[in-house]
Amino acid sequence: QGKIIEKSNTAALLLRHLRQASTVVEISDLKEKLSLIM
Repeated sequence: QGKIIEKSNTAALLLRHLRQASTVVEISDLKEKLSLIM
């Protein structure tokens, strides 16, 4: 059971990193669009 919990925790961490990464990409995209508009 311990190994299963470790795997699910690792998956949760990876998902969290992916969410953060996609948010950073979206923010940089928005900044580029804003700089193009301004």
